[in-house]
Amino acid sequence: MVMAALLVVVGILRMNTVNQAKKQAERTSETLIQEYARGVKDLRLTVAVIEENRMSLYGYGEDGALFGSVESEVSASSGEEGGSPAPSLYDDYEIGSLTKVFVGELFGKYASEGRISLSDPASRYVDFGGKYDPTILELLTHTSAYEDYRTNSFIQMAKYRLNRNPYKGISSERVPVFMRRFSTGEAAPYAYSFSNFGYAVLGNIVESIEGRPFKNVMEDYIRTELELPDTAFMLEPELEKAWKWEADDAFLPAAGLTSDINDLARYVTLYFDGNATEGRLLAASEEKSAGGGASVGLGWGIRQDGVLGHGGETSRYSSQILMDREKQTAVIVLSNRTASHDISVSDIADLLYLEFFGE
Repeated sequence: MVMAALLVVVGILRMNTVNQAKKQAERTSETLIQEYARGVKDLRLTVAVIEENRMSLYGYGEDGALFGSVESEVSASSGEEGGSPAPSLYDDYEIGSLTKVFVGELFGKYASEGRISLSDPASRYVDFGGKYDPTILELLTHTSAYEDYRTNSFIQMAKYRLNRNPYKGISSERVPVFMRRFSTGEAAPYAYSFSNFGYAVLGNIVESIEGRPFKNVMEDYIRTELELPDTAFMLEPELEKAWKWEADDAFLPAAGLTSDINDLARYVTLYFDGNATEGRLLAASEEKSAGGGASVGLGWGIRQDGVLGHGGETSRYSSQILMDREKQTAVIVLSNRTASHDISVSDIADLLYLEFFGE
């Protein structure tokens, strides 16, 4: 009797596994979005599918209902004001860790101009007095051995869960203190380990190179060289439940930017063949292993098939970019939600890219 019961249970489990696999195989990007959006009344999900200089934009709202779509050329301005009560294809979103690819590109520019060497130790730019001294390349590629949350605490995690910025008020002046306290008994090279604090250190290095606050340097670069009018650090954002920042916060380089779908579409086309500067080529080049067959450049992740990618997440917002420089194709997904029903914007972007551009 016991054996029979066990066989019944095993049979049910196998059936459930088969059904789940079948369900996964039958998913489309539309059904995945609907599942992600199910029961989320105030959802805003914006998608861009880009091929060369053409893009298709789609906006999804409550329960995954499509509220708008546009076919157009990628341009420097959207021609439509976001932030209105009604959902807009051009609304602003926090982009979280996507901020890091902008920082990586800036360092690619510095290196291509000979202003720095990627092998320079942090101590050349930050006077912290510690023994452990990672290089700029190690910081950019998350192979510095620094932990993800160098200042992690129960209070910080509670703030994150309550939609409050856990990094607000940690000034750039405190970065050398945290660097001085860090030590590692292991020998280099260090394995890939995602580190927000590593990018806080990079912010201090930018301030040393430029002699002015990181926020000002980055925003000037975004406006004048990238020509992205709607990408900025919003210290007092109008976005619902967005993080508040202070101008000298150390973690702005890790997760501080907001943007919209049109600016990010414009940004990825700057990486396409024929448009990429030497600094961008350097930022998008394989530098270190990230494990699992993937590599990492200066901020960008690099899949085995050569597709560049990066995502971002705050307490409330999430984002994902996938792009192929040579094929000049890209998918961008922005949401005012993090994972929902065990589905992330990364899952949605992966399936969209496969449907439109997969072989």
